[in-house]
Amino acid sequence: MNKSSVPAMAGVCGVSLFAGTASADFVMLTVELFANNWNTSDAEFDGNLPDGNLRDVWRVYAHFDDPSDRMTAIGVGVDGTPMTVENVLADGVTPGSGLYEALFGGWLDGGGPSAKGTTGWTMNPTGLTYDTYMTIGNEAGYTPVINPKTGNPYTFGWGFHNGPNWADGTSWVMDNTVFITFPAGPYGEPDADGRVLVGQFNVADGEHIQGFANIQWGNVGLAGGGFVTEVFFTSIPAPGTLALLGLAGLAGFRRRRS
Repeated sequence: MNKSSVPAMAGVCGVSLFAGTASADFVMLTVELFANNWNTSDAEFDGNLPDGNLRDVWRVYAHFDDPSDRMTAIGVGVDGTPMTVENVLADGVTPGSGLYEALFGGWLDGGGPSAKGTTGWTMNPTGLTYDTYMTIGNEAGYTPVINPKTGNPYTFGWGFHNGPNWADGTSWVMDNTVFITFPAGPYGEPDADGRVLVGQFNVADGEHIQGFANIQWGNVGLAGGGFVTEVFFTSIPAPGTLALLGLAGLAGFRRRRS
């Protein structure tokens, strides 16, 4: 299994803010290749796919320009704009073959960052490591942080309505729910690179994901998140990026010939 991190462009469609002034900003979403050619036979529980299928695993990250920023939710916008996720081919239009959903992964098969239980199924590390799920900062099998005020762990969940069943179809519209931390926990803190993991999507080798999301975020001292930013994301490189990749490949070919 190869593990690489290849950034893909994410377009910003627009911004809507609650009243208030942000001390810093949510910057963008990026889509990166987390695992290339992962083989489903490596998982003890393969969910809806037979052994021997090669898969690509894409991760979506929210980027912030201040370490005191916190992400608190992803989903429906304040104006009711739904969140969408699509599994598509490289043309961005043709539906893909569907997402991998581990048999024992996530809440109600909605794909949370843990399996059934707070720290995941240790018997199935690879199946969950490469599972499809939404999250705010944590990976499968995370260790929960305890709220010092209550003694209970900070948790995640789909608010308002059940989350999507990733194993069903190739396009998901989440028009009545958000994925949120409650109470507002520390999981949305940016890492050393200013990133917060918000989703992981496992597709067939060579296929892609794209969609639209609403990110709720705010400064660490701002209650309730405070701001909502609407963004488009895609793992399909922009045409200019493809041209640059082609030129790089041609240059490499010429060097080998010389």
